Amino acid sequence: MHELEDCDLVMKGGITSGVVYPRAITQLGERYRLRSVGGTSAGAIAAAVAAAAEYGRQTGAATDLSRVEHVVDDLTREGFLMGLFQPTPGTRPLWDVLHAAAVPGAAGRRVRRALGAVLRASRRTAGAGVAAVAALAVLAALALVLLETLPGVLAAVLAVLLAGVVTAATVLRAALRVGREGYAALRASTFGFCPGVTQPGSTEPALMEWLHRHIQACAGLPDDEPLTFAMLEREKVSLEMLTTDLGFARPVRCRHDLGPYAFRPDELRAYLPEPVIRSMLAAGGSSGGGADPGAGELRAMPADDLPVLAAVRLSLSFPGLLSAVPLYRDGARHLFSDGGIASNFPIHFFDALLPSRPTFGLDLAEYPASGGDPVVLPTDPAQPAQPRWGEVRDGFDFLVRIKDTMQNWRDTTQAELPGYRERICQIRLTREEGGLNLDMDPEAIERLVGYGEVAGARLRDGFSFGEHRWIRYITAMRLLQPVLQDAATKFDAFEDQLGAGMPEARSFRSAYPAEWCAPAREATRSLLGVARGWGPPSEFGFDAEDGPAPRASLRVGPEC
Repeated sequence: MHELEDCDLVMKGGITSGVVYPRAITQLGERYRLRSVGGTSAGAIAAAVAAAAEYGRQTGAATDLSRVEHVVDDLTREGFLMGLFQPTPGTRPLWDVLHAAAVPGAAGRRVRRALGAVLRASRRTAGAGVAAVAALAVLAALALVLLETLPGVLAAVLAVLLAGVVTAATVLRAALRVGREGYAALRASTFGFCPGVTQPGSTEPALMEWLHRHIQACAGLPDDEPLTFAMLEREKVSLEMLTTDLGFARPVRCRHDLGPYAFRPDELRAYLPEPVIRSMLAAGGSSGGGADPGAGELRAMPADDLPVLAAVRLSLSFPGLLSAVPLYRDGARHLFSDGGIASNFPIHFFDALLPSRPTFGLDLAEYPASGGDPVVLPTDPAQPAQPRWGEVRDGFDFLVRIKDTMQNWRDTTQAELPGYRERICQIRLTREEGGLNLDMDPEAIERLVGYGEVAGARLRDGFSFGEHRWIRYITAMRLLQPVLQDAATKFDAFEDQLGAGMPEARSFRSAYPAEWCAPAREATRSLLGVARGWGPPSEFGFDAEDGPAPRASLRVGPEC
């Protein structure tokens, strides 16, 4: 067996579009060892399964990453994917109405399906009332028409109109009742139909139980010994994913930023399987998060020993579909929603100015009206990336594109940069594939799985790390050269103060005391002295006119 090379992998969120990832992972695994894996939302699911499979390979539980294929075996069963998303009993009526309206098809058919769902959801009494009124009206109309008199015909028309009004009023009352009761149930379920665990009346596992089983199987671990971040890191496998703290309105990294938070075990059991809760209780502190609501029940979030599935559930909370997860900090209740709200394709994960291994990306996009290959990997790094395109056909599309721009513009523009675009394989899906299409038929799922297989094979066989490092070197030096030269100019007005120990400075003095400043001045002067002679008019200028485009920028930002 040939020696495996190292790589990192980042996968985009996309709800059911994530079915493209398993075979892409196995294809990459034939050439590469997965050192770091990351994603958000559905990408977090794929990242967790991939990391677990790599853990299993490193510990000897498996010889390759083929165990992720068992995920595909399940998903291609008729109706299985839909069964993973189980609404709470209180939200079920509204769920049925919205699902009936969302099923692809002609607008008229969708309206009729939705109205039928409204009547069935309204505790069946409204439906019976509508049927009775309509039947009486039709019988009366037929009887009057048979009289073959003008008054009879007019009376028949009036009866039908009256029946329509009564029927519409009944349907409207039913719809209002379903909406009112459904919203109350959604609010109780932290604004999501599906908490993620098996709901009353269901005999099949829900999303979290199913995913727990596959993560454990890929890792070669029993169900009662959940895979943790510490276990991964012992095998030199890094896993990163994002979630969103709605209280602070900001992204949070799982697990690095979760230290200040606490959880209530009884509350969290609505979102995670029992083995994961027990693992968190065994690893977490006795309490945390302040003295307010249920302080005796609060437990500190584990750090290194956080179960992987808990991080996935925090990242995978697609608004409305999956319930937000409550955690606590400083006595306040924080709801955690989908990581894709802030960054749906965190291609910045694992990046470095000069990378020592490739970081591959699997991107999801809309299939263009002009057609073409659904799997696209740039073959010429010098050619500019083609911007992602989505058709705006109606008001709904208009709003979706606005949301997509606000959510994804940073990820999208970064993915178009030289040194990024040639390592990102884009998988293009139609509107009937992936996304919120929870009831895709097995043929459609198998087609998407095939796209992932092609994408993984193209990255495995068509990527040149030598070419990639050459582009990253040019791009990095092109960034550093003007930045360091500008710093050298501005340092002149600052270095005397630094050499004198910065007497006016008050902050961070324990870390950087006055005696630290003089050596710092000399070290900085040496660095910037080199920078002064590095670049125009020197022969070592990197800012060539026909260099990599578009240009990148170097700026300070938070780590996330």
